[in-house]
Amino acid sequence: MRFLRHHVYMVSDPERIFDVLVTDNRKFMKGQATQEAKRLLGEGLFTSDGDLHRRQRKLLQPVFHPVHLHRQGEIAVECAGRLGRKWADGETIDVGDTMRRVTLEILGKAILDYDLVPHLRTFADASEAAVAMVEKVLRPWAPRLRSCRCRPHAGSGATGRSSSPSSTTSSPGDGPPSATATSSR
Repeated sequence: MRFLRHHVYMVSDPERIFDVLVTDNRKFMKGQATQEAKRLLGEGLFTSDGDLHRRQRKLLQPVFHPVHLHRQGEIAVECAGRLGRKWADGETIDVGDTMRRVTLEILGKAILDYDLVPHLRTFADASEAAVAMVEKVLRPWAPRLRSCRCRPHAGSGATGRSSSPSSTTSSPGDGPPSATATSSR
């Protein structure tokens, strides 16, 4: 599909995704949007390509070794359990704030062995600024994005149907999502 002045390809077949990400990854570079994200995010694992990406990935790999994954899972279960025990039946929960908090707690303890929760406001402010920047950049193209229809690659088994972003129940600026907690206690 064409988007602005670029050809955009979406890969949905698992074997082709594996080819792009693993088998033939040296033949592909991250897209223009990711290249532009470097202005906001810097040259990190998400935005880098080639040798720099390989060096950064190699530095992080030990953290995701199976030896550590079991303990990381235990930490995630502990954090989720502690959070769930704090909720009362019928209580309204700010899902966005809650997920930021639990994510920082799990990442901090499991990967960095550091309590990141005291820095939640800093992370939340940075996250909101990044989202606002992306929305500002994409807003002029939102009508065009809503009208895009993807067609499947031959042999992919996909139907070609896509859901329109306009059919979602919330949109940027609607405020934080919330949910009602119900306990089986």
